[in-house]
Amino acid sequence: MATNDTIKRAAMRAQLREWGSRGRLTRELEREMRAAAREYDVALNELREAKRRESEGPRRGQAHAAARRAAKAAEDIAKRYAAQYEELRHRVAQRTGTDEALNTALDAMDERTQLVMRMRYIRGMSWAAIGIACGCEESNARRVERAAVDALCRTKSAKKQSS
Repeated sequence: MATNDTIKRAAMRAQLREWGSRGRLTRELEREMRAAAREYDVALNELREAKRRESEGPRRGQAHAAARRAAKAAEDIAKRYAAQYEELRHRVAQRTGTDEALNTALDAMDERTQLVMRMRYIRGMSWAAIGIACGCEESNARRVERAAVDALCRTKSAKKQSS
């Protein structure tokens, strides 16, 4: 039968895994945002060029109609990428806001503990790889993680009792 501490540790580890996956997703969203911003710039340049052709060309005929359609299409593309960028920016802001308490608690820990926790939960590294990266045995890396999880559990329960 699992003890109360074991259950708390399991819940904290689940929360840490979720935190790590949100960190990876946030980086992916930021890459998507940069791509959307580049596409938006390309669309704006196409729009400017299409509007220039429309204004310099004849006021009637097929060439004028084609330039007007190109300008409208470029404007629609620019609007779509601007909306996509704003939606992604909003999602990134939501993700980073929910992780502030955990980041604050981890920042209060020593550098080695932070390194172990980030390698395990953000990068998803194995215990053996963490041990090699830290220059210690795998079992020592596990002990550091367990002590950090216990400290996070104590911090969480202390905050619950004070509220």
